[in-house]
Amino acid sequence: MRILPRIADAYRRWRHTRGFGVHSPFAYAIVTEALYPRRGYAYYLENDARLESPSPGESGRARAIYRLCIFLRQRHASPLKVHLMPEAPKCYRMAVRLAGAQIAGEAHEAHCRITTPAILAEECALTPLHGQLMLAGRDMTILISGRDMAPTIYTLP
Repeated sequence: MRILPRIADAYRRWRHTRGFGVHSPFAYAIVTEALYPRRGYAYYLENDARLESPSPGESGRARAIYRLCIFLRQRHASPLKVHLMPEAPKCYRMAVRLAGAQIAGEAHEAHCRITTPAILAEECALTPLHGQLMLAGRDMTILISGRDMAPTIYTLP
């Protein structure tokens, strides 16, 4: 059994969700303000019934996508474009639209990409990660592009 590596991985993911070990100020703000807020926040539509899904865990991820889009939209002068994985649930698409962002048709024209780790592994084998912040989770991976950004990877649950 490989229990010790799994415990170490779980500990590293837990630390990053609290902001520990996240050295980039931009990434720290995303983790602590958008993905895992510690206190009450002003994302009023987050509890909207349109973000609910019958599948377990999807509603929580849709609310996190909504908070992330709101966070990124405040920092972009141009309209925020988000590229979702092809098999993304309806609640993910609704979260992007409710946040006032646009859904990009192609991955290269998006400011933010939300995909699965398996799809990303195939793409990274073809082209390396350049100028992107990657927040890698077990079920979903978020890539955020930016000018003058060093490629950075953080693991989250």
